[in-house]
Amino acid sequence: MAIWESKTERRCDEYFLNIFIDSCAFVYYHACNSWRRTMDKNTRETVSLTFEPHFDAILDAIKRGIEFFSANSITLNARLCKSTRAYAVNDCIREELSHFAAKTPGFDCRTEHKGFLLTYNGYALRPKKVDDNFRSSNIPTQRVNDILSQDYFSQEWAQPIQYQYLTLGYQLTDINTLDGLFIVMEGEKHSVSWVIPIDKSAAYTESMFTLPDLPEQEPEKRVHVKPAATGKKKKSV
Repeated sequence: MAIWESKTERRCDEYFLNIFIDSCAFVYYHACNSWRRTMDKNTRETVSLTFEPHFDAILDAIKRGIEFFSANSITLNARLCKSTRAYAVNDCIREELSHFAAKTPGFDCRTEHKGFLLTYNGYALRPKKVDDNFRSSNIPTQRVNDILSQDYFSQEWAQPIQYQYLTLGYQLTDINTLDGLFIVMEGEKHSVSWVIPIDKSAAYTESMFTLPDLPEQEPEKRVHVKPAATGKKKKSV
């Protein structure tokens, strides 16, 4: 261990150590930021090419689920709260996606812990209602956090598979009709990396779904708080 001859030398060593740590954090931040933008771009293009042949069929399944709810909830709709309606619509959508997966080669459904995943070619889609910023509302359970961080394995799966988890996000009008359908790459802390529109008939432009790159900002610097001064000793009179 180094032996400091004075408090001044010790503070000097701590100062340069903090500069070194901040510099490492700066390099790591920009390296990860650049890697994530490259991977996000490649992933978006791959996902679009993978699912595009099935866009129409998935869109039809989502519409059937919403229409089934609307046709069978006329008398109850006014008595249901917003969250109950959202759960009911989602259940109807899950049912129709299950029928779609059963008759479409390569697709499968995984259900455990009251969740639902539409799987295909190494991807797992979660049907979720999204807001205007394409973000879904989630109860922050460990399962949801693991999915958003791309680190989810179910103990109920006979053969654990590393899926890339995506959101099959749908938007609804006030009268419960489909207003938009998207594949969304969501992350932790309500982040959205990219969006792919599935409903090609809607009046969307590509610029609406091209999210800006993360700003090139330095990581937040730590504030080093000096110990409080003890105060000067009073001079004796």
